[in-house]
Amino acid sequence: MGNNVSHWGKYSKVAVVVAIALFIGCDTCYSARAPLPGRPLNANERASIAAAVMLLTERDCKEWARAVIELQRGASVRVALPQDIYIATEEKNDGTPYAYTLPDESPRKRGAKSVRPIAIVLAPRFFTATPASQAALLVHECAHWRAYLIRGASDEYDGYKAEYDAAMKIGLDESDGLPYFSLIDGVVENVIKRNPEYRDKANVKAYMAN
Repeated sequence: MGNNVSHWGKYSKVAVVVAIALFIGCDTCYSARAPLPGRPLNANERASIAAAVMLLTERDCKEWARAVIELQRGASVRVALPQDIYIATEEKNDGTPYAYTLPDESPRKRGAKSVRPIAIVLAPRFFTATPASQAALLVHECAHWRAYLIRGASDEYDGYKAEYDAAMKIGLDESDGLPYFSLIDGVVENVIKRNPEYRDKANVKAYMAN
C-alpha cells in the first residue's frame, strides 16, 4: 500500500520456537506512544495462524514460522476492526486488502529518519483464504517487519520478494485464488526492477504473457 503502511495483499505438531535476535530483536511489543490497532486474535483465528505456521515449518520456511510465532507472542499480530481506516481506504480504491504492517510514524515528527513497526493487522478476509495463502501473506508482512527493524523503512519489494520465495516452497498456485494472482502481479510490479531474473520464473513469465 502507498504512503507509509506496508502491504496489502496472503496441525498437531508444535513448531520449533527459537527467536532470531536480528530478525525480531527486542521489539515485538509496540511503542508506548503508539496504541495497538485492531483487536487480539480469538481462538479460531489463533488456530488458523497455527495451521499456517505448521505449513511454513513443514515446507522449509522455518525462519518465517518462528517470526510469526514470536510476533504473535508479543501481541503484534492483530485483527482489523470494522472501521479500520487503512482497509476502508484501500477498498474504496477497489483494492482487496488481506493484511498490512503498520509503522509508528511519531518519531518522524521529532525529526527521526527511521520508524519501527507497531503491528501486523489482518483483515477479516485473511481468515477466508486458504492455508497456503495465509502462510504466504504472513511471510509478506513479516518481511516488512524485518525491514523496518533493520532499515527503519520498508517497501513492497521487501514483502513480495520474500513472499514469492516462500510461496514457491509452500506450493501456492492458481487454486489458491486472488492471493496467488496478487502475488505474481506484485512480483511483476515490484521485484523484477531490482531482480530481473524473476522475469524468467515460469509462473511470472506466463502471467506477463497474458
